[in-house]
Amino acid sequence: MKKIIMYLLLAFVFKANAQEPTNPAAKAQYKTYKGAIDKLATLDPVEKVAAYKNQISQAQAAVKNIKKYEPSFNVSSLESEILKHKTLVGDAPKDEKAIDFAKLRAEMDKMKSENLQTVTPSSNGNWGQVQFYLDLYKNKYPETELAPYKKELEDYKVTYKSKVGEKKQERKDLNSFEDEFKKVYFRDTYDFETDKEENLSIIESNVNTYQKNLEAFITSEHIAVASKTDEHPSKSLFKMVMDASSGDKSTIAEIKKNISKKYFTRKVKAVSFYCKLQSYQIKYNCYRKLFGEKPELVAICEEINREVKSIGTKEELIAIASKNYIEEVKNRRMSPAVRTDAALETDIRNGLKKLEGTIVKINLLDPDWKIQRNVITGIAEKRYQNFEVVMKNNGTCKLYYLFLTADFDGSKYLSNLVTGYNSEGAEILCENVK
Repeated sequence: MKKIIMYLLLAFVFKANAQEPTNPAAKAQYKTYKGAIDKLATLDPVEKVAAYKNQISQAQAAVKNIKKYEPSFNVSSLESEILKHKTLVGDAPKDEKAIDFAKLRAEMDKMKSENLQTVTPSSNGNWGQVQFYLDLYKNKYPETELAPYKKELEDYKVTYKSKVGEKKQERKDLNSFEDEFKKVYFRDTYDFETDKEENLSIIESNVNTYQKNLEAFITSEHIAVASKTDEHPSKSLFKMVMDASSGDKSTIAEIKKNISKKYFTRKVKAVSFYCKLQSYQIKYNCYRKLFGEKPELVAICEEINREVKSIGTKEELIAIASKNYIEEVKNRRMSPAVRTDAALETDIRNGLKKLEGTIVKINLLDPDWKIQRNVITGIAEKRYQNFEVVMKNNGTCKLYYLFLTADFDGSKYLSNLVTGYNSEGAEILCENVK
């Protein structure tokens, strides 16, 4: 039984490499040869030895006639196949030449069947053993007998080198694709968040530009290369996409949590966050088009789309923000003053002349000065106090959280200054200022 299995394996290699003759008479003999070889597959060389040898004889006669009708046809693989079967019934020739050419044929078949399936940009074809036999036999056997093998080896080299060239080009295309992909999807920066109303149109325009640029990258050529990213040794690109998804999903979850905690109290914040959500949808929908319907990517893409949909539309977020803002202003109060100091309040009033409106109330929030010291020497550098002030302008009151500071020149503190003007202030109902 083991011998039958061995024969089947050998027969497979033979079929993968054999070529048919072109002469009609030779083709008929080749058909007879194939029929005998196929019949051998059904016979046990131990239990049916006589029938086995009979089929071998038919195959040999057919090969002899093939040589007769088409002398140029290379029958070395056919003879090698017959020799393998003769070996199974102990009928192989013992002459040195037959053994030598059987070794050469076996190495040739092994080289072609194994190496062409595992071509890489750096592989070398592994034809050294075949070349060794050819060099060994070049003086031992006439050139005409080795010529078919030499041609077969040269044809193999051409085919193999062509495949290596294809693999190198694939690697080059993939590396170029990865660099372009990272630039478009990762390194190009787009602002999707802002705290200023005047920038809303800019970030909304950025969303459209982002989508346009990402979708422009999804060409048929890029899709063809993207489908091969898993073949890259590092497999870094698609892994990078998948690894980043956990952070993006976490951000979406944070947005959902913040909505329930009345995080959105201004239109600008609502629109800003919605633009970020849109950017996630755009990005992952483009990933799906580019890399194909990979199950893990499809799952993430659909989850993100589902989560964004559950958050609501931009208009719904703006409505939530407006409602929260009204509630926030209604409940806003000044922090209670911890002391009064007429002189400090005078310095504060003088320092607030840059703010528009009139001062409604000042609350000092520290019982005394706080000292800021050098972290190395411990020497005092300045002192400061926190305070809140409400300014009224055009009937609207705004609450500011500011600082009163004074630099230390080494012997004394200089004049008090108000700092923190970068604060835009928070609207507060004037009737709530007490």
